[in-house]
Amino acid sequence: FVAGGRNLFAPHVMVPGVLLSLILMLIARPVAVFMSLSFESIGIREKCLVSWVGLRGAAPIVLATFPLAENMPGSEVLFNMIFFMVLTSIAVQGATLMSAAKFLKVARQVDSLERLPLELEITDASSDRDMFEFQVPDNSIIAGKTLAEIAFPKDVLVTMIRRGKTLISPHGDTVVESGDGLLIMAKKTDMRELAREFFPDSGY
Repeated sequence: FVAGGRNLFAPHVMVPGVLLSLILMLIARPVAVFMSLSFESIGIREKCLVSWVGLRGAAPIVLATFPLAENMPGSEVLFNMIFFMVLTSIAVQGATLMSAAKFLKVARQVDSLERLPLELEITDASSDRDMFEFQVPDNSIIAGKTLAEIAFPKDVLVTMIRRGKTLISPHGDTVVESGDGLLIMAKKTDMRELAREFFPDSGY
């Protein structure tokens, strides 16, 4: 395989390319990810997965063509090394991404759900509010409780509950079950607090 006019798998390209790829995958990117996410409420396992999702695409290769186009000394070797590192990242990290997620126990089964027949129209009066459907996980502390018993933040409104293919109009004595989808409307600040406390894996 040839790139930049020379053999991509020549020893002077492949050896430093492998070393740099290992440094990026195992040291540089994890350090950068953990530093940049140090103030975020994300678990260690999730940070490890983000560290492993280091797939690099066309952008580094395109940037490496600039010195190559100017015929700068060593530009062909630089181009080939970057090309090799991109291939290594895609081949190693891309092929093991799902296995890494399962190993770290952060893989989730995503069910295909129809959209609930309600939307929040953003106006001046509702610009600080949001509407989002949260799914109640099996180990949730609110499963088995009535809505009146759950200490949701003030002004949080549960507008509808999806249970399987049934839509339920919620009341204070409505019991929340595992797997329920709660369509909730609240101020954005309250919604973030709600997600952090009750639905940390919701992606909100």
